[in-house]
Amino acid sequence: TAETAGIHHIVTCGITPTPPHPKVMKTALTSCENIPTTHYTNSIDAITQLESDGYTIISLETTSRSINYHEMKYPKKIALVVGHEKTGVSQAIMEKSKHIVEIPTYGLKNSLNVVTATSIVLFEVLRQWNI
Repeated sequence: TAETAGIHHIVTCGITPTPPHPKVMKTALTSCENIPTTHYTNSIDAITQLESDGYTIISLETTSRSINYHEMKYPKKIALVVGHEKTGVSQAIMEKSKHIVEIPTYGLKNSLNVVTATSIVLFEVLRQWNI
């Protein structure tokens, strides 16, 4: 997904597997060779570094503070934070986020899986940037 959207860099945190983990290599095939990755043990350290590099932190999570993902006007230098499949984005990360966006749902479930949700938001960002 990241490779098809032209993502420049992927930052992973905590227990997230990274290349050359076999699961990542199987799922991503050769895409791993095209996008550099950086892994942080601690998510707050990653966010702090991204902020110091000039990125606007935008988390994808359903909260009372969230705005609809297509109502957000995405700046040109963003770090999109997506959370754990079961537990989502941590409260500490949401507190450090400049914005929190959500994808509205209309069924009984209140969220999509992480890859699907990430794809939706990434391609909305690209649409807004006219890419």
